[in-house]
Amino acid sequence: MKVQEVIDNGTFAPCEVELRVSDKDTRVFSCQSSLRLLPGRRITALATSDNKKYVIKIFPQQRRSLNEYENEIAGYELLHTASFDIPPRIYHGPAQDKLNIIVYQYISRARTLLEVFAKKPDSRQQQTVLNHFSQLLSRLHRSGLIHEDPHLANFLVKGDTITVLDAGAVRRVGNEALFEKNYGLFVAQFPVSWRIEQKVFEHYVREKKDDERYHSRLQEQVELNQQWREKHYLKKIYRECTAFHVKSMLFGKLIIDRDYIDSGLMKLLDNPHRVFDGNDVVMLKEGNSSTVGLVKLNQVEYVIKRYNVKNAAHRIKNMLRESRASRSWRNAHDLLLRGLPTAKPIAMLDCVKGKFNGISIFVMENVPGTNSADYFRQQDVSHESKQTVANRMLALVTELHQERILHGDLKSTNFIIKDDEPVIVDLDSMRIVGGHSSMKSGVRKEMQRFNENWINDPEPQAIFNELTQMNTSGNN
Repeated sequence: MKVQEVIDNGTFAPCEVELRVSDKDTRVFSCQSSLRLLPGRRITALATSDNKKYVIKIFPQQRRSLNEYENEIAGYELLHTASFDIPPRIYHGPAQDKLNIIVYQYISRARTLLEVFAKKPDSRQQQTVLNHFSQLLSRLHRSGLIHEDPHLANFLVKGDTITVLDAGAVRRVGNEALFEKNYGLFVAQFPVSWRIEQKVFEHYVREKKDDERYHSRLQEQVELNQQWREKHYLKKIYRECTAFHVKSMLFGKLIIDRDYIDSGLMKLLDNPHRVFDGNDVVMLKEGNSSTVGLVKLNQVEYVIKRYNVKNAAHRIKNMLRESRASRSWRNAHDLLLRGLPTAKPIAMLDCVKGKFNGISIFVMENVPGTNSADYFRQQDVSHESKQTVANRMLALVTELHQERILHGDLKSTNFIIKDDEPVIVDLDSMRIVGGHSSMKSGVRKEMQRFNENWINDPEPQAIFNELTQMNTSGNN
């Protein structure tokens, strides 16, 4: 397939691009995988040429793409002049088929900040990287530069070096308010529940460290950007974009994570009534309102939850409200955005017409672990380990409530224990509460439901009672 077709289609396929480096030297780059693909605009790909790896950016000769190409060139020069660590640029200019291309040297054995901070920064190494990242931000701003797309995949970490990627998002500004806003945007890339603002602030500023008004302005920008990022992202998960593919079907709409387009899920979901008919299916729940199964496709396990229609009245009710699959889809993304552990959402299907009208399906990754009810009944697990897990479960519930989130059903089977860490699932009843009295009442009911889990299990009941008393004493 030609590169232009890949960009136009918005779906990656192996392709080649040829460019003339000099009058005597022609190079062919074979694109092996997509790092980022913006339909109709550009592709960033991992490519090989003469058995060497490169990262290449390819831009069609269209107005918007040409502007992005020129911004990339200009931003790279700004970073180079200010002596920031950037990938060595091998070539930039025209290529075959009226394309513009930028070829960067591939940086081996490096990790993105997204990979470094896959979990909350508790390790010494993570703290060191966070300090370096804060200092990089400070240095950018002292150089008069901002990076307008500072998501964590745009920075590579290797040793003590942080390499800046996506130079097209870098520009020079001279307005202090823009630096403060950009600071907020950088910090907002980290989940809200991690509360890293103070750590970043300490390494970002020196001379204004004791300026309370300055600190207050920066914190305000952090909060504004966190709110904007959440609102923007939770709209993005319902439309065609780099991360998600949206497919219109005869009976509704399918949204799927682009990493799973070729997984076999799309074909499986073609018939909602037969989604559990395969051989590699373990039924977890078969009820009137929902059916849940563990489905294995191409050696990958998924948990699929189908929300059923019980009768005609139930069908009409479903037509008048957001589907439970849609709520689960949004709530899962919301929790992950906030840094709270839940199963990764893979796909959702809403059936809004035809014979499947009213049915919806939510697909999530399978979290290999044990639900908390079974975990605490295991005889071969030490009492100390159970105390640790119980404490982490309470901490997770506390984090939810601090974010003004009510889960809606804190039964023990909705906590999966994986490597002694709790993961919370079953999110279709989850909601964010605004009013103080409603939140207070909701928390009281949730904790009552949570404590009911252990009424017939003396060991976990005693553990949770002790932890609750300790936390209550500590708060006093």
